[in-house]
Amino acid sequence: SSGINAEYGRPEFMKSGLSDETLSTIWRLSDISKTGSLSADEFCLAMYLIENAQRGKDPPPSLTPALVPPQYRHFLLKEMAPSSTSAPTLTRQDSIFTKAGFENKKLENFNKGEQELERRRLEIK
Repeated sequence: SSGINAEYGRPEFMKSGLSDETLSTIWRLSDISKTGSLSADEFCLAMYLIENAQRGKDPPPSLTPALVPPQYRHFLLKEMAPSSTSAPTLTRQDSIFTKAGFENKKLENFNKGEQELERRRLEIK
């Protein structure tokens, strides 16, 4: 996929001096499209959240509509839509900001596959 992947994004995020947990949360929130890479708009959102965190404001538990770039608001609407199944929400607990997440490419590929399946499942609803 195009965009800024973990290989390039991680060093930029690490320059912030924030904790791995905070950076992981920011990456998860900023990857609105759930591709594992950040588009230019998603990267800008991440940088905004990083700057806020550096000023002492914790990242929100989820993005408010005002934070979501216009071209990604359809993802927000899908997340807010009631689901007929109780499928678990996919999270990136083993994030690129932990040693295991950064080094374990097999797990990362598996997670990407799971995210793609979830995205497709939501599209056919």
